[in-house]
Formats: sequence, structure tokens, C-alpha cells
Amino acid sequence: MLRTRLILIVNRATREFGADSFGRDYSRRLMAWIEAHYAPCATFGAQDPRLAVGDRPFFVRAYCRSGADDQRVGGGSAASGIPR
Repeated sequence: MLRTRLILIVNRATREFGADSFGRDYSRRLMAWIEAHYAPCATFGAQDPRLAVGDRPFFVRAYCRSGADDQRVGGGSAASGIPR
């Protein structure tokens, strides 16, 4: 079975759709699932690791498949942190 190896979350306010931030103001269950099955592996833009989606500076956070999910599907590269 193919599984998604990488998820990108764009920190962009979405006020024009009624709610401000993915994972904080809407789709909280989906974000919790992502965080349970994937680990942050890269950030593009603002580099402060304490930043959360919804904070002011723009960034894109990459989440790589983590833990048991990696082993079920075939592992990853420890050196790069990005699944194969």
C-alpha cells in the first residue's frame, strides 16, 4: 500500500474563508492526526522551531512520516530525515 511520505503545511491566514488557521481554528482533528503519524522534518521561511501554524511570520513546515509508519512502509534515510 502506498502511503504519503511528506505533508506540507503552509502557515497562511485564511480569514477570507471564515477561520484563520488550519489546525488551530479548523481541522484540529486532522492536524492532530498528522502530528501523531508524522514528525516535523523541515521548515521553509521563518526558522524559529517554536512557531506554530497561525503565528505571524510566513513559513511552510514539512512533516515526514514517523515512527511505526516508516517501518511499515519501508523505512527512511536517517541522514536526511526524509523517508525513501
